[in-house]
Amino acid sequence: MGTLKQDESINGEQHWSSDRLKLVMLQQMAEALEDEANGLNRRAKALEEEEFLLSAEVQERMTEINRLSLRLEGLRSERDSLLDKIEALRREAGHIKEEVIDNEEELALEALAIGASSGETLLAVGDTHNRHRQTPFFFRRTTITDLV
Repeated sequence: MGTLKQDESINGEQHWSSDRLKLVMLQQMAEALEDEANGLNRRAKALEEEEFLLSAEVQERMTEINRLSLRLEGLRSERDSLLDKIEALRREAGHIKEEVIDNEEELALEALAIGASSGETLLAVGDTHNRHRQTPFFFRRTTITDLV
């Protein structure tokens, strides 16, 4: 019986030491998990700071994009107004060309009529008519239009 009690006490000590060993291992595991959690926390804070910096950079770039968009709209508006002005000038040039053609026809008819009656050449009649007209009609009309 004495050996049974010794065996029981040895088993009890082994049981106690294995329980103690389990507790020490669990404590070490808990500390390792806490260390891992602390490391992840530091990484999360670093990512949060990086997110803040990226967000600030995005805001700066959005401001620049908005500024450039406004500038682009201004350029497009200016281009459109220039295209409208070009179109108006081309229309005006077309009207002037029509007027020149009409005047040339009138001059030719006058020259023919005068030439037939007096025997003068077409060139001489055209030259005298141009001398009577000192400034072209177009430039006077353009000046008045520009002032208005």
